[in-house]
Amino acid sequence: MTSSDNWNSRFLCFQSIRLYSLTYKLYHREATQRVEQSTELVNKRLMTELETGGNVRFEDGSSADVWFTSCHDLILSRFCVADYRVHGILGIKIHRITRVHNRMLRFRFESKLTKVTEDEDSPVMNKSPTVKKLQEYLFFVVDPALPGGDNQLMSLLEEGPMDPETYQQLGCDSAIPLSNSLSLCEKPRITHLINRAKKESWSDPCPFRHGHIVVCKVYLGKSLPVLDTKHRNSTTLRPIPSFVPSLPVCCPLRLCEKPPSPFVMMEEIKPGERNHYLSLTLLLMMIYYTWILHRNPESGLQRLDVSFNELTKLDDIAHMQSLDYIDASFNKLCTLEGMKGLSKLKYLDLSWNDLTNTRDDLSILRKHMSNLTNLDLRHNNWQKPEGLRLRTIGRLKSLSLLDNKPVTESESTAALRMAAGSRISQVSLLAHSRTDLVRPRSLSLLTCAQLLSQMSRNKPDRINENDSEWYLKVTALNLDGQHISKLSNLERLINLKWLSLSDNDLTKIEGLEQCVHLEELSLDDNCIYKIEGLSHLTRLHTLNLGFNYINSLDGCGLDKLSQLQCLSLECNRLSSLSGLAGVPSLLELYIAFTKFLILDLCGNPVSRESENYRLFVVYHLRTLKALDGIAVESSEGGNARDIFGGRLTQDFVAEKLGHSNFHEVQELDFPQFSLRLVDLGSGEHFINLRR
Repeated sequence: MTSSDNWNSRFLCFQSIRLYSLTYKLYHREATQRVEQSTELVNKRLMTELETGGNVRFEDGSSADVWFTSCHDLILSRFCVADYRVHGILGIKIHRITRVHNRMLRFRFESKLTKVTEDEDSPVMNKSPTVKKLQEYLFFVVDPALPGGDNQLMSLLEEGPMDPETYQQLGCDSAIPLSNSLSLCEKPRITHLINRAKKESWSDPCPFRHGHIVVCKVYLGKSLPVLDTKHRNSTTLRPIPSFVPSLPVCCPLRLCEKPPSPFVMMEEIKPGERNHYLSLTLLLMMIYYTWILHRNPESGLQRLDVSFNELTKLDDIAHMQSLDYIDASFNKLCTLEGMKGLSKLKYLDLSWNDLTNTRDDLSILRKHMSNLTNLDLRHNNWQKPEGLRLRTIGRLKSLSLLDNKPVTESESTAALRMAAGSRISQVSLLAHSRTDLVRPRSLSLLTCAQLLSQMSRNKPDRINENDSEWYLKVTALNLDGQHISKLSNLERLINLKWLSLSDNDLTKIEGLEQCVHLEELSLDDNCIYKIEGLSHLTRLHTLNLGFNYINSLDGCGLDKLSQLQCLSLECNRLSSLSGLAGVPSLLELYIAFTKFLILDLCGNPVSRESENYRLFVVYHLRTLKALDGIAVESSEGGNARDIFGGRLTQDFVAEKLGHSNFHEVQELDFPQFSLRLVDLGSGEHFINLRR
């Protein structure tokens, strides 16, 4: 390399550093200004509420409020892409909607409206339906070029808009600039901010990206398109209204291509002629929004650091296709849905977040960030964290550093082997299936499929490569611990009766449509969130779904399982058993370590025939607040502990040992359970017990 090339490279490096520094300063200044403006606005709101004695009050809304969603939809319906294409704007993002309760303006509005509608000379019919039809929701945006600057917004919310005469004195139209078109409302503000930005040495390419808009309720009276705008002033109108709104017509579709009509909705005016145009206004909402800009993916940001920001998702970076470095550590991310199309990304730090869904998030990484070389996934709430490293290495072939540890060749080999074994193939079916027709006699707590895989040698015989009859002979299949993430290739096993898929990575119950003869199904220790795809298994009598993430039983189809007798739901996230109301055949239900708050077992034999039924349930479900429609009293908890606490029973022993083969037990040792009563029956089951 020559000295000139060396100096050129240094110069280019210096220029890139300078550009990055200027960009950082720009966005730092913008963020600082936004915080200062937001803080100042909050202070002004509080002072206004205090000084007016509550006559002016501001209420921040949420998506749960009807008025919030109505106002949100109104803004979106009045946005037209064609109006903003020249500025590179694709949409609008609403951050906050505040409801304005102004008693003084409301009283003024209602008083004038009553006076107008009761006027005998008024051509408007004095009927409430007609009055409502003549009311419209219009928009108002503060013009920063007018005197008052940033104080205009709070003055507007407290005292209402200026009168037409004041606007005329300021050199504007003799009318209050209200409109049903966002573009026409925003035009003065956008023009002023663009002109001001041109005078600055280094400015935001979109100086108008953030703004406020006020939604007003306006009584229009009778109105027609104006053809001669020269006479648009208050002198040609009746003296009753306090202002004259201009009401442009906008196309109803947000994504339309046709620009809005330039006509305004007013009565056609002739000089000296009396006009019947009536107008009143009431301020309703203040909305804070941001314009969504079109960005050039070829010249985007390359390095992004958003750590320590309490972000829950990154839904606005998919367009940044030039990114090669992202640090999103120490946030509250729970999904990677917004991180798509980042094919150039090399470094990604997702440590110290709330990510849980191993299958979905790893799929996003594999599809959209396949060139990653450095990835950090530590300190998240991952499902199946023990196998996360090998699963990640198997999906991202370019990784050289994972969780700050180098990826070794042996790990790559093991990851490929795990990925190959995680798919249900013909080889795995032949190796793990059995053809027994009768369930083995055993007192073991293992499932039938698990027992047969250990005890039986009746594997299916495959005569040749074209032989497909062996599928029909399979009755039992044990695929425990195979890291399976999706159920597939089971449609030919139409005579399958016992299936065990414990300790896998399944997130969804699917692929069992043809296995209509299933009698026993084990799906415990997976990552399942919802019970589905089982309603056609009418012969199923045992279902194990323990150690999953199921949070509801409503509409899960268990009522279609007419022969279901045993259901295991231990260690899930259930808070109600309402979905079991239509399963009358159920005899055994296991719900240990489930935080129930409300349980209703009325009408079941257990609630009528069991001795001390209520206290027994209260003792075993410590978080229960109500049982059978009656609140659980604190005294009941004490009584339950007195009766059932500290008892050594057969159920207690079976729970702690994990089996009920009591004749094999030689020693029992429970030193930490404060046992005070032994109730093991006559002792014929514990014939070998020595201690």
